[in-house]
Amino acid sequence: MRGIVIAAIAATAILAACSNENQTGPMNGERIKAALEGATWSSSSGASSSYRADGTVTNKGTNGETAEGKWRLDGDRYCQTIPADGTEGCFTLEMQKDGTIRVSNGSILTKAG
Repeated sequence: MRGIVIAAIAATAILAACSNENQTGPMNGERIKAALEGATWSSSSGASSSYRADGTVTNKGTNGETAEGKWRLDGDRYCQTIPADGTEGCFTLEMQKDGTIRVSNGSILTKAG
């Protein structure tokens, strides 16, 4: 389950990077939302997350297992809750020069597709 959460976080960061490729540095809520909604992101671990505008997310782990969760913004932080344990994690995202997103937990996200 932890791998799925990390993948989801990574995916979020990647989405933001693709929509603002020429803007590096910390991402604000608007940039995060634009990057995530309707997109799928992959983490450096190989897991992926698909984000919907209604605040739901489907996370797919490297073992093929999927988990449904919820995502939201808290100011300029991305937050995600996975129903399995109900724990919410919130993270800041930073766009990198190469278009990837660095998550405050150390994950790197790349837009899938």
